[in-house]
Amino acid sequence: QQKVINELKSKLEKVEAEANLDPLTDLFNRRSLERALEEFFTLCKQSKMSFSLVLIDLDNFKYINDNYGHHVGDLVLVKVAKVLRTNMRAKDIVGRWGGDEFMAIMPNTDLENAKKIVERIKSQLGKMEILAEGRRFKLSISAGVVQCEENFQSWLDMIKEADRLMYEDKNKRKKAL
Repeated sequence: QQKVINELKSKLEKVEAEANLDPLTDLFNRRSLERALEEFFTLCKQSKMSFSLVLIDLDNFKYINDNYGHHVGDLVLVKVAKVLRTNMRAKDIVGRWGGDEFMAIMPNTDLENAKKIVERIKSQLGKMEILAEGRRFKLSISAGVVQCEENFQSWLDMIKEADRLMYEDKNKRKKAL
């Protein structure tokens, strides 16, 4: 009986991991991020515990998929996930929001410190080169960073503002080129 119980526990752990993790990047999936964001937002409103939210989008990802193939696009997503994982703190919740977008929830982190971490990630990714189909290319990201504050009525408002800031960052980067 103990053997059967242990096997069932193992299977349950595997199913839970599959339900909460993105299979490609091994980061949290969107469902897990939404759940965590809702919990942190509630805590922020109840106890004034602060956190920052970061939305990250890969620049020119469609070009990579169209010109190098989805297998290279997948490789890029895995590499970006690794950079995010190694540059975030253990307490941060990092996941794949969808497609080529990632999200980080940073507990007890003010806006200024969250932006510093994002700049470090941008720098790390800027140093990377991807070799595919005999050609090399560099990666860059655009990011929107917000801190939980009284002006946000819901965690969805935080996402909308982070998304707006991310596209503002993307447009600045395009103009700079």
